[in-house]
Amino acid sequence: MNQINRAVILVIMALLPLLVMGGSRLRQMSSNTISSPAYDAQPQLSPVSEGGKVAAQSDKPSSEPEHEAAQPGKRDVEYTFSNQDGKWVRSWFQCDQTRNIAFMLRPVESRTHRYLAFEKYQPLQQTSLELSQQDDVDCGMMKCWWELKSTHESNATYVVQESHYYNQEDGYWTRNYQIGIGATQEAAASHMQQCRWFPRTRVALLTEQRAIYITETTSGSLEYRRYDYGQTSDQPSLRLMEGVRKSDRDQEMESFTFTNQIYMYIVNVSSQESRPGVQVLVKKNDSVVQEEHCLSYTYLKKY
Repeated sequence: MNQINRAVILVIMALLPLLVMGGSRLRQMSSNTISSPAYDAQPQLSPVSEGGKVAAQSDKPSSEPEHEAAQPGKRDVEYTFSNQDGKWVRSWFQCDQTRNIAFMLRPVESRTHRYLAFEKYQPLQQTSLELSQQDDVDCGMMKCWWELKSTHESNATYVVQESHYYNQEDGYWTRNYQIGIGATQEAAASHMQQCRWFPRTRVALLTEQRAIYITETTSGSLEYRRYDYGQTSDQPSLRLMEGVRKSDRDQEMESFTFTNQIYMYIVNVSSQESRPGVQVLVKKNDSVVQEEHCLSYTYLKKY
């Protein structure tokens, strides 16, 4: 019996290191399995329509610029078009400054731009220049800077700053621009002038007589602001609230209507990039009493 006990003890002592190593190995495998997720779950963002309701997802490919594609969940698209010889042409941006109106009439990707500007009190006296981009675009911290040189004899330098925060909660729905003009790049950058901008802009348009802005409040209500070129005050010459928006999918048109007693102020804008166009109407008792000629407009297409 003693020999049998002694043999069992020797077998147990021989197997004991293997049992200890196996338990340690099992604990290590169990620890690794718990700490390592099976996959990296990515949140699925849904586009939000007006009124805060979730809109249906669309399989239609987005036509957003490349620098917008990196924004997760962002589906809204900003268009700017200018009326050139009776045709709507995709442009870089429009600028409503304190005294001047200015346009960059070629797409942002172009290395050359046509700069058109006029003073608000003399809209018929326009300045047109050809500008050539110098070096590459300098981007950082959600801003980009362009240096443009005039091919005119004056050889002036134009600096453009574009801000693109893309923060929906703070109302950054459209890009914000500044323009500086000087003899050198340093001089131009030190005299930057802000283009008029509002949070949550849906439509910004420039006519031959005034600038019109349609925006949304934080609650989704529509607001209309009009700035006549001849006015001296920085306050809008007309401000209306509680506008009505209608979307016509068949006509690919979005309409914004504001009522002021017996008058209705209507802006109809194409929601299709391939068929641009805008209409600015004033009605009195349902009869059109004014239709303005639009020079340029920026439209934010929301999904």
